[in-house]
Amino acid sequence: QLATQLTERLQLTAAAIWNDPVLTRANAFLSAEKGDRLPAIAEISMGLGLQYTYPFTEKLALTINADYT
Repeated sequence: QLATQLTERLQLTAAAIWNDPVLTRANAFLSAEKGDRLPAIAEISMGLGLQYTYPFTEKLALTINADYT
């Protein structure tokens, strides 16, 4: 994961994950054999996030997050 402070109030984060979703042994619950790929598991996942923080007082701030995966 990488993060950078774009401005005093705005932060950008980015992440990437590589996965090898292959069974190393048979699984009767999934009706799958060794070497089969796991269902609904992405091989590559990436995401971006923005966080905006607006301070109201020394102890109170508004934080807004937006994420895309």
